[in-house]
Amino acid sequence: MKKSFLATLLAITAPALHAQWAGNAELGYSESSGNSSAEALYLAAEATHTVDLNILKLIGRADRQRTDKTLSKELYHLEGQFSHFLSAQRKSYVYANGLYEQDEPSGLVSRYNLTVGPGWRWAPNERSAIDLELGAGWHNDDYKDNSRDADGWMGRLYLKGSYAFNEAVKGTAETTERHDAERRLNTTRLGLESALNAHLSLSAQYEYRYNSKPEAGKRSEDNLTRITFKYTF
Repeated sequence: MKKSFLATLLAITAPALHAQWAGNAELGYSESSGNSSAEALYLAAEATHTVDLNILKLIGRADRQRTDKTLSKELYHLEGQFSHFLSAQRKSYVYANGLYEQDEPSGLVSRYNLTVGPGWRWAPNERSAIDLELGAGWHNDDYKDNSRDADGWMGRLYLKGSYAFNEAVKGTAETTERHDAERRLNTTRLGLESALNAHLSLSAQYEYRYNSKPEAGKRSEDNLTRITFKYTF
């Protein structure tokens, strides 16, 4: 899985050779507290393909950390979403989202989500935008402790906002909330990005992850801070 995941990360950036693709790749320093206190390298890539009123977005993230020479976090995240705007004004849309995660040191063997639903975009000016998505779908969570395994229906709430302070500095806030019969999951990210040139920027990020029913012996909360260099294509 590790080799195939890294291959997928690289494959995400390959379509940048096509003029209709745009995105970014990140590499930087990550530090966490909660289930582990560790420092590590963080790798992420995102690519978006837009044709008329249709948008395809692909996201890949890898976060490997060691504490006292022991692997304490090995989080792999793959996500894809197709969105179709309902009008040329690009205010409302429908979407289908698929997600895969794995973090075996934290007890998560695999997590699969598939959700569909409506979305709304509010962009009052060129500097700011807010996206809100509601959805329902199916999930399958496989843990090392089989008593925590679960599959079935789930609900999803996604909210993202961005604001450009000026031509060089932009702030973002993003949260994803998932509820099912067994647990509540939340991932929240806050970021501040400063452009160094037309393609390269420096980013500071904070990420909060919550699991209401973690693996035995694990905490419900993880906090991560990152400093990364982001290349935009």
